[in-house]
This record gives sequence, structure tokens and C-alpha cells, in this order.
Amino acid sequence: MLERIGRATRERLRDLMYGLGFFYNVLKESALFFRRNQVGYRVLVMQILFTGYEALRISAVLALALGVGGYLAGRVQNAPVVEATLAKPPADLNELMPESPFEEDEDPISQLSDLSPEDAELVLQRLESTTHP
Repeated sequence: MLERIGRATRERLRDLMYGLGFFYNVLKESALFFRRNQVGYRVLVMQILFTGYEALRISAVLALALGVGGYLAGRVQNAPVVEATLAKPPADLNELMPESPFEEDEDPISQLSDLSPEDAELVLQRLESTTHP
């Protein structure tokens, strides 16, 4: 059992040291690469230009196409995301509305603010008497 724990610990330490050594070499060579005036620097700049900057237009067109496709796919779904339900169906609400001096073509609820204080009090009393027997 101890042998297995020791072997696993040594393997993890060896892997850690290998990774740290690799990271050190990458940093060291990168620093030396930018100090030297070699053809490699020009090649690196051209590689970035052709793989990054030149491909930017193609990437932008693809991103736009994916965005439009996602938007159109979302619009295909006609069902609402959130549905509201009323405590009482509208038929019951119409029965509770008292007779009031409203015009025929307008919504009764929107005309409540146009009533005089006496008429509004009368409507409220009728509502209370019909909802609370």
C-alpha cells in the first residue's frame, strides 16, 4: 500500500516538474525570439495576418449567419413563453360589472375615471354587494 502511494506521488511530481520545465523553455525561447531580428519574426507576423486578420471577414459572415439563423429559428415557435391566467374567466367578470352610465362603444373599465365621485361611489357599492353576498 505504501509502495503504491509513493509511486503515485513520484509520478505526479515528475509530471509537474516536466510541465514546469516546458513552460520555462517556452517563456525563454519566446523572449529570445523577439530579441533576434530573424526571418522567423516576419514569418510569425505574416502567419498572424493571414490566419487572424484575413479570416476575420469570413468569421464575421459566419457569425452573422448563425445569429440570423438562431433568430429565425426562435421566431418559428409561435407559442408564448409565458401564459397568464385570470382568476375568473371574462364571462364571470362581465356578470359582476354593474350597470353604469358608460357609453356603449367604450370599455367600462377605462371609463371609471370619468365618473363623478358620487357615481364612482355608487359603482363601488354595487360591486361590493355583488361580490360579497
